[in-house]
Amino acid sequence: MNGTRSFLGACAAFFVFSASCFSAAPNVGPLPPLEFHPPEPERIVLKNGLIVYLLEDHELPLVSLTLRMKTSPADEPGNRPGLFGFMGEVWRSGGTSSRTPEVLNEELEGMAADVETGADTESAVVSLSCLSKDLSHSMAVMKDILLHPAFRSDQLALSKAKALEGLRGKNDTPGSIAKRAFRDVIYGPTHLYARELTPATVNPISRGDLGSLYKKVVSPEGAFINVSGDYDRADMVKALEDLFSDWTPQKRVVPDVDLSAIQPSTGSLFYVEKDFNQSRIVMGRVGLSRHDPDHFALELADYILGGGGTSRLFGQIRSRLGLAYMVGSFSIEPKGPGLAGAGCQTKAGSTVAAVRAILAEMGRFVQTEPTADEMSLAKDATINSYVFRFNSPVQIVGERALLEFYGYPSDYMKTYPANVAAVTPSELLRVSKRVFSPEGLKIVVVGNQKKFDEPLKNIGSVTPIPLDKID
Repeated sequence: MNGTRSFLGACAAFFVFSASCFSAAPNVGPLPPLEFHPPEPERIVLKNGLIVYLLEDHELPLVSLTLRMKTSPADEPGNRPGLFGFMGEVWRSGGTSSRTPEVLNEELEGMAADVETGADTESAVVSLSCLSKDLSHSMAVMKDILLHPAFRSDQLALSKAKALEGLRGKNDTPGSIAKRAFRDVIYGPTHLYARELTPATVNPISRGDLGSLYKKVVSPEGAFINVSGDYDRADMVKALEDLFSDWTPQKRVVPDVDLSAIQPSTGSLFYVEKDFNQSRIVMGRVGLSRHDPDHFALELADYILGGGGTSRLFGQIRSRLGLAYMVGSFSIEPKGPGLAGAGCQTKAGSTVAAVRAILAEMGRFVQTEPTADEMSLAKDATINSYVFRFNSPVQIVGERALLEFYGYPSDYMKTYPANVAAVTPSELLRVSKRVFSPEGLKIVVVGNQKKFDEPLKNIGSVTPIPLDKID
């Protein structure tokens, strides 16, 4: 799974790492090349500095609008993880100063309109979806939510209760434990990318905390709006200018954070004890960051090594050896240092055999260039998958705005197929050695060693990680 594509496509917080990384994908044969000429949205700048992307679509009487503002981990008071998430949720659920949550919900439901909010350490978002005939009214409601949130205490209490309930089950699956342990091992437990919610961080969060964070980050500086749907261009521009005429810039400077200061754990093989009938194995290292020039080669390498039913890991570990149902590789590319590696979930009695088999397959992968058939299939699948993500104006205009928001070149979308197609076997091998070489990998195993096929120490020196030391 590629982290950059997943992040942009989902328009969500970066850093996805779950069982889906290792799920089997269907066997996809070579596909004919697609012509990819997406329409170019119009880009304008409002008087208050808001950057707007517009793309009309009159097929259905619907309009979609998304406003995205820049945030930073340094905005969170006391660097408390999760505060952005609570702000983003209660921003909408808490109603506004003039509309209670009940009144707000009833008003939006009456128009079949939807307004959603969210926030993380890179962006804060307010989105609107409505019928064209209700656009003016819906935009007014959206503005009220944007600029006058109430962050009601009862809604915050409800959000905290749901979060605490979720935390009670955080050790119920080997995948959840392995995800957190692996990030602690690679980054160090205090790094931004390794921090997790805990009862100790959730309980103190107050309505005042949300209001303080909101005041820091809700600003038109560096903000983007993308609008698609059934509207008239001139009318929409005027409506946006009127809507945000009193939302003035506050000279906000988004604080930067050094994400490169990682403190990986000493050792190479780590074990977390929990009595499961299956074991989760994750092995990897620091990978690429966003905008790394090796990104396109890594996408193809990830696909060939562990991208699905045609991958080498799937063919060897599952099909030939029968050691795991879920097996694959992953690459995650956030703003700071990313992750790359491989892993699987296997029955406890084949744990050590699965570790050895994955390491052996990764070793073979970085020794020789991929075959012409592997390159062709990987390029076809990757390019076609990318192109088919943009089959509607709302997807196109949303991606175009996101690309600029996150600092990608203005032609990234249009040149993506050519950049993938240009990757050579030698480039792919070089990048594979950089990120997938078995030498120096950190390996995390979660399970019950009493049920393993042989002692884990037969692979190497084992560093235990107590379960209660993992957030």
